[in-house]
Parts: sequence; structure tokens; C-alpha cells
Amino acid sequence: MVGLAQSVLKELVFPTFIATITDCDLKCANNGTLNKDTCKCACVGGYRGADCAQPPCKTACVNGKVNQKTCACECTEGWTGPKCDCKLICKNNGSLDSAKCECTCVGGHRGADCSKPPCTTVCVNGKVNQNNCACECTEGWSGPKCGK
Repeated sequence: MVGLAQSVLKELVFPTFIATITDCDLKCANNGTLNKDTCKCACVGGYRGADCAQPPCKTACVNGKVNQKTCACECTEGWTGPKCDCKLICKNNGSLDSAKCECTCVGGHRGADCSKPPCTTVCVNGKVNQNNCACECTEGWSGPKCGK
């Protein structure tokens, strides 16, 4: 009888109370499904955002993946550019414009990756073609250095 009395007394003093509070008024757009326990939307069809109202990302990443929050590419190591399609490394202190995937060479270096040395050709009456270091003579002049 003592055990029964202790059990009843325990229930009176420490009653078991279970309540479910659902204070979530989040509405999920574009057929997203609301998880009332976590108050979060599960988005479908590529829609994104807390309420699935942001449209799907249309970014195509060649060598990487799309960040679903920003719709920007996150490139695999060694790749760069808005679409992760540039693997160019500029040499000799050249700088890369990753949007265009082009190097800007300095110090006279040339070539797509700035690996070619500067041209040392001197043209008397013309200009140096930076692709092949040959002289391009002005009208009326000829010869390897445009001196004739």
C-alpha cells in the first residue's frame, strides 16, 4: 500500500505533461512541403529559399557545382571563371581576367599564358608584331627591319 501511495503522490506532485507547440505560420510556395516540427520548407523543382519562393538557378557550371543560395558556380580546384571553364594559369606575373579567361601580360611577355619572352626585334620604320616578333613595315618600307 505504501508503494501505491508513493506512486499516486508522485503523479500529483510531478504530473506528466506532454504538449506539442506548433507556432509555425510559414507558407511554402511552389508546391514546397512544410515540416511543422522544424518549421522549414522542403522545396521541389529547383525552387529555393526559406519559403521556396526563389526561382531555380539557371547557372551551368562546366567544372564545379552551383551554390543554390547564390546561383554562382563553385569551381573544382584548378578551374576558374563564372562557369568554371577556365584553366589558364598566367606566367611571368601576368594577371588573369577569369570572366574572359585571358591573361594580361606585363614586362613585354606575350602569348596566351604570358610564357613567351618579350620581343627584342627593332623595327626602323614599322612596328613589331607581338605574335611572331617580326616587323610590320609602314607603307613604302621593306626588309626584315623595315630599313629599305
